[in-house]
Order: sequence, then structure tokens, then C-alpha cells
Amino acid sequence: MKINLCYLTSFLVCALQIKFTLSKSGEPRTLAFIVDVTYSMIVDLEHIKVAFEAILKEISFELDQNFGEYLFMPFHDPAIGFPLITENKTEFLEIIKMHYGTALHQNKDCEEMALPALYAALHFVTPYSHIVIYTDDNSKRTDLLEGILNITAIKRPKVSFVITPGCNFGANDVEYEKIANRTGGQIYEITKKNVSSVTYALHEHWKSEWFELKSIDFSYGGSHEIKFEVQDLSKILVSFTGKNAKVKITDPNGKQEAGRSIMNMQNVQEIILENPINGIWKLEISALTHHRLRVMAIESDKHSSHYFAFFAAYCIVIGLILCFCLYNYKFFSECFVKCWQSRPSLPQWLKCR
Repeated sequence: MKINLCYLTSFLVCALQIKFTLSKSGEPRTLAFIVDVTYSMIVDLEHIKVAFEAILKEISFELDQNFGEYLFMPFHDPAIGFPLITENKTEFLEIIKMHYGTALHQNKDCEEMALPALYAALHFVTPYSHIVIYTDDNSKRTDLLEGILNITAIKRPKVSFVITPGCNFGANDVEYEKIANRTGGQIYEITKKNVSSVTYALHEHWKSEWFELKSIDFSYGGSHEIKFEVQDLSKILVSFTGKNAKVKITDPNGKQEAGRSIMNMQNVQEIILENPINGIWKLEISALTHHRLRVMAIESDKHSSHYFAFFAAYCIVIGLILCFCLYNYKFFSECFVKCWQSRPSLPQWLKCR
């Protein structure tokens, strides 16, 4: 009975520790699409639908691993729609199709309601979610920016913008820039025909293991040399956007690395490096206008296995200590009673002092 109790105690200690680790990220993450559904976005919606169909067909299991729910938030001018939330990724695709087919609206002017829609959606998404905003114009209600940044500081989502040609295409939208920068997201200024390619490639960003190595925004065009250190990483994702974006990657040995390109467009360059060697890596980047660099990484299995070994040893030691105490509880209780009974009275203690 005592042995079984010891095993149970050890198991509970491990279970509690695992539960504590999982609770850091809280609820299952949300994948949210916030979409401008004005008539000018009909081509964009078609490409979003095509891309998500491909994602469901080819990497459905990855979606299940990374997200527990899906949110679609439509907006137009002058209103935003209700958030449509489902735990079923196939239903999410049907929601996208529904808006492509029947829910388009005529816009009144060049500015849309992207920021009000984002502000509303942030109240529904879970922490550490991924949010993608599709629009072809700047947003009204810029006064909501501070509130948006306050919520993102708490929920820590990653917010990216996919912006296609509209009234203000190519303009430096300060609000979008600040939100993407604060959340580690990216801004993709692309043509409408590339929306499906960008949406599909974004699934690489959705893995929960990514952490940020570098995040830099440049207000003006120019060339820069950026260095970062690699130590026991399995993957690196370099994301660089800006007008006529160019990237050159050099490893610690001075060898130029091409990597695996997941986005190769005039204004977007995204490259994944597999099993990068340890050392100082160098990026040479350039763009004609304001541009943004994001470098993310995933730790190697070696690093993860070291943590797991330490965690397992920790659980075993705590379990053994508890087992020892349970086996010898009579001895410890008797010692405690004897010590308590033989303690000096207060007057004796004062006299000794």
C-alpha cells in the first residue's frame, strides 16, 4: 500500500508540474481572420478561400495541433459584423465561402473599419492567438489604437496585415505599423493575385514553438546589416517586407545561405533555414521605402530533451523525498513529539539567555 502511495505521490507531483506549464498559455489558441468585405475585396476573398482550402487539405493536422478555435470577423464601411466563432475548421471554411458569395458591401470612402473590427475581435480571442487582417485601405477610428495596444499587451496575440491595392496602397499607415511591431506580426503589401500565396505561407508562422530573435522596423528606405546569434536552433524564419525587398543571408563561416523560400515577391521575402549552425549570422537587407524585419526561431530537439531530462529528474527527486517521508512518518512524528516535549520553558530559555 505504501509503495502504491509513493507511486501515486510521484505521479501527482509530475502532473501538477505539467499542468502548471500548460497553464502559461491558457486556453487553446484562436486563429482569427478579420476581413474587409467591401466589393473591392472580392478577389481577395476568393484567394483567402482557395488558400484555406489548400491548408485544410494538406496540413489539417497542424491546424489541430496549434488552434482550438477559429474566428471570422467581417467589416466594411460604416460597420463591423459579429464575430463568427467555431471549433471546427471545416465550418470556418464554410463561413469564408459564405462571405465571398453573399455578404459583400459597397464602401462609401477610402477608409474602412479595420481597427474597430480588431478592437472587437481582441475581446474574443484567447491569449497567444494569431490574427490576420485583410484590407485594401487605411482604417477609421485611429483613436482606438491605445486600447488595442493595451489589450495586445495582455493577450499577446500576433497580428499581421495583408494589404492589397486600394485608395492608399503603399502609404505608411502608422496604426498598422505600430500594432504589427508591438505584437511581432508583419505587414504584407502585395497584389491581389498573391493573397492566396501569402495566406498559405502564413501557416508556417502558426506553430506555437516559434520565438522572436529580432524585430526591427525602419521608417525610411535604405540598406542595413543585421547580426544575430544562433545557439541550438532547429529552424529560423526570416521575414522581410518593404518596397523592392531584398535579403542576403550569410552563415558564421561566411557562406551565403539560400534556405527554403516560402514567400518570394517584389515586396516580401520570407525564408526558412533548417538546422542552422551555431554562431553569429548576418543579414544584409535593403528596400526602397519603410520596411520591416522579423526573425523567429524554434529550439532544437537537443535543447528540448535537456529540459525534459531535467524536468524528469526533478519529479523523481521530489517523489523520492515524499516516499521517504511517508515510509518513515512514525519516526519523524516521534522525533517531533520528543523535541517538542523536551523544549525549554520560556523562563528557562530567558535564564539561559
